[in-house]
Amino acid sequence: MKLVLLLLSIILCACTTNVSATVNDTTTINKLIEKYYALRITNLPQAKKNATNALQKSTELNYNSGIERAYSQLGLIYEDDDKLDSALIYHTKALTFSKHYAPSNLAKHYCNIGNVYLKKERYDSAVINYNTALLNEKKYPNLGVVIAVQNGLILLYSSQNKSAEILKLAPVLILNIKKSGDHLALAKFYFNVAFFIPANNTDKRIYYFTQAINEAQIVKDSTLMYKAYQELGVEYCRQNSFKKGYELLANALRFFKKTNEPTDVSYNYLSMYDVELARKNYKKALSFLDSSYYYMQKKTDMSDVNKLEIYQAYTEIYNKLKDYKNANIYLIKTHHLQDSIYQKNNDSRVLEFQTKYDTELKESKIQVQDLQLNKQTQTRNFIILFFCTLIAVGVFMYLKNKKTQQKNSENEQIKTRKNILELQQQLLRTQMNPHFIFNAVDGIQSLIYANQNEQAVIYLNKFAKLTRQILENSTQTYIPLAEEVAMLNNYLSIQQLLHNAKFTYSLTVDDTIDAELLLVPPMLTQPCIENAIKHGLKNKTENGSIIIRFYMQNVTLMFEVTDNGNGLSHNNNAQHKSLATTIVNQRLTNSTSNSDNKITIENNIVNNIITGASTMFEIPYVCEN
Repeated sequence: MKLVLLLLSIILCACTTNVSATVNDTTTINKLIEKYYALRITNLPQAKKNATNALQKSTELNYNSGIERAYSQLGLIYEDDDKLDSALIYHTKALTFSKHYAPSNLAKHYCNIGNVYLKKERYDSAVINYNTALLNEKKYPNLGVVIAVQNGLILLYSSQNKSAEILKLAPVLILNIKKSGDHLALAKFYFNVAFFIPANNTDKRIYYFTQAINEAQIVKDSTLMYKAYQELGVEYCRQNSFKKGYELLANALRFFKKTNEPTDVSYNYLSMYDVELARKNYKKALSFLDSSYYYMQKKTDMSDVNKLEIYQAYTEIYNKLKDYKNANIYLIKTHHLQDSIYQKNNDSRVLEFQTKYDTELKESKIQVQDLQLNKQTQTRNFIILFFCTLIAVGVFMYLKNKKTQQKNSENEQIKTRKNILELQQQLLRTQMNPHFIFNAVDGIQSLIYANQNEQAVIYLNKFAKLTRQILENSTQTYIPLAEEVAMLNNYLSIQQLLHNAKFTYSLTVDDTIDAELLLVPPMLTQPCIENAIKHGLKNKTENGSIIIRFYMQNVTLMFEVTDNGNGLSHNNNAQHKSLATTIVNQRLTNSTSNSDNKITIENNIVNNIITGASTMFEIPYVCEN
């Protein structure tokens, strides 16, 4: 991907056209434009100043070629500065001038506009402009434009994870880069494209990395060459050619240590860790992982993602070594870090939603005000125009327009309220977080310290699955009922651990329900189940029972949870039932926009004796087909 961006910059800078003009009048303009190429990398503000001066002088002299080139350069400068709307304006101006004065440059400008749309993630517009660029290139052949368009398409496919499309286009782009004679660009392209080749096709990956080495040697780019050696070593190890693979990895490691590149050294050791892990040499793998972590800690900008990768690797290798104590330590570190990353992402999303909410609210108000102002102006002008001759018609039209104005205003207000409701629902969902994760980790840790390792592993797997399910489903509005049931099974198993197995449970779905096709809100029933365990079975130390049912009542999906506790006779329990009801009611209201949701909570009475309590309510659902 880095290669694509670099090639894009090189090609865009190289694609210029000179139009003949009086040398004495245009020398200054050309010098200002030529300085842009160096300044764009080293001093973007000065490059902008030069391009602006060139545009001003070209306009004064009516030098059309200078105007076109200055517009194009200002577009590239604003693109480098991530001011994409301004970049689009200047590229469009350059395109307009080119249509009248330099049609041979049309392909270049369409390509530039496509690149801006690509960065704005408007992929359809990007493809349209790339195709138009290629059509114009056929009239005025330009290899640089062809390469630039193909680079843009590679980057587009990469953004959409379309590896097959990248590999289909790669041979064509390689041939064109060879024609251009740019060995450095070719080396980087071979290196980057190799990663899109399926991992099981080691022969093809070896070929691409070898070609990258050959091209890097031509331009004497040692860093790229040894990075390719490193990846080549990994591929040979995958083919069980461990001697040759380790020789290449060792050569790369010596180079990166000599150049004092901790990131590359850490990655090299991590590659060796992966090789030894696959070979089941777990102690040797642990040694390489320790070295990787040591050099990674030398980085001044060590990211949470890098640290998380290391923690997960430690958890895996200690599990392989059956060192469950250390595995649990790093599992806890992993979850702490995941929680931190998750919280940061949530905070960012909350801020994003809040900003979007504020912006849309403000824009909606402005639109309503503009609509009212425009309608009033139109109505007033109409009355003034026809007042003398068509007063009756004028009054009629005024009333009609006034009614239309009020209707449009009401529609805009309804739309605004709908947007606010949707955004508030998203905000509420992003702030939801599991309550008992760290208590579960403590429970698993207790099993490990009690040398109940097999039980610890079982609950560790259930806990890991539950954590993944919660994180994956927290952003979903609906999930299959089968996934909901699987998540509740894991949740109840962990609850059994936390309550020392004082209760058993059953969870059933009626045979009339297709749990794979029925979609329900995730974890909607969890507060009521948690309430039944914590408060319904509060006074039980053993023989507790939780019965959970999902069943159809006509076309209504019903949920019911029953406990065999003391019922609702105590005030404290009633308060907890009320809290659970409030939580579920709020989610039902957000899911259905209906505030009349009925949740039934009642005691179970047999022979005038309370045998427990039941909670039931209707679950909103949709069918996947």
